[in-house]
Amino acid sequence: MTTIAIMQPYLFPYIGYFQLLASVDRFVVYDDVTFIKQGWINRNRMLINGQAAFFTVPLEHQSSAVAICEMRISDAPITSAKSATAMDAE
Repeated sequence: MTTIAIMQPYLFPYIGYFQLLASVDRFVVYDDVTFIKQGWINRNRMLINGQAAFFTVPLEHQSSAVAICEMRISDAPITSAKSATAMDAE
């Protein structure tokens, strides 16, 4: 029996993503679905001085009705990190 996993792409995926990838025979990157703003596809968080902070890879301005595979990275610099508290308030 062949095992298959299907996941959307993430910027620096969590460990469970890689564990799933290693446990299946076929892995499908599901990138032809609608891009979700404020999702994990183009952003992630890191610790800065022990505090959670977010960073975002900028994308060209397109409609949120665009598929993930059609999104393009902008030439703009990476957005400065925000604290998790500030991000939660948005």
